[in-house]
Amino acid sequence: MTAEYASQKPEGYSNYLKKVAIVGPTGQVGSHILEHLLKNGKHEVTAITRKDSSATLPDGLNVARVDYSEPSTLVEALRGQDALIITLAASAPQDTQSKLIEAAAAAEIQDLGKSSFITTCCGFWYEFSLAGTETRYGFDFPNHKVTFYDDGKTKINTTTWPQCGRAIANLLALKVLPEDEKDKSPTLSQFKNGTIYISSFLVSQKDMFDSVLRVTGGTADEWTIKYQPSVDRYREGIEAMQKGDMSGFGQALYARVFYQDGSGNYEAKEALHNEVLGLPKEDLDKFTGVAVEMAKADFLNQK
Repeated sequence: MTAEYASQKPEGYSNYLKKVAIVGPTGQVGSHILEHLLKNGKHEVTAITRKDSSATLPDGLNVARVDYSEPSTLVEALRGQDALIITLAASAPQDTQSKLIEAAAAAEIQDLGKSSFITTCCGFWYEFSLAGTETRYGFDFPNHKVTFYDDGKTKINTTTWPQCGRAIANLLALKVLPEDEKDKSPTLSQFKNGTIYISSFLVSQKDMFDSVLRVTGGTADEWTIKYQPSVDRYREGIEAMQKGDMSGFGQALYARVFYQDGSGNYEAKEALHNEVLGLPKEDLDKFTGVAVEMAKADFLNQK
């Protein structure tokens, strides 16, 4: 019989995760997860990296170098871990995640790896999406152009990189099980084989544009503004992909979330876990400013 409470576990049982491994520790969101794991100081953290990686990692963690063509190196790197965090680039080989999950099972990661999982729903990353090309949140900063989906007033949930990192770190710092039947505090077990829903902002493109103007001190008449139905933008993206132009993938992806059916507003359907995870309220203009600076630095073309 599986124990429902920590008090039912054998003597010496630890009700907290001790060892956490992370794949993609220097990536766009992985770096923020790693930062907050180390900041919390609740875990012994191991970064899983390719054996030929030249990425610079911070102090205070273990590093395991692996060869994805040799499954035994993955198993060995994951042995003894309590949880595995997987953050992969969209360009990663398709079988990478399955290899990691198989290795986690072979290494007998019990809490988050072999016997259960937790996924994160955060919407699109705010600063990344705002600073990107006009096929994302519609903004072309170098040319002062913006394309609004439909009327530009459809609100979507979107989350910053730091908030994502904070959420994962705080989630893994929770107790695994309630102490007893009277313990109603949040635990990892309540999210087992499920999803955490987090969000920094519920905003429309018009809200974003107002924030851009506040941050830059500019005016709307300095921008070229156009409107396009989200369904048309989605169709164009799909057609581009069918012709071999993979830039259409991003266009279709972003256009779909701005459909006027409210699908991008997931907090209307699912309760957010921001409060449960101790996430702070964030300032929209602050992260709009981050996006503006990213666009100025031409971050899309940085290696």
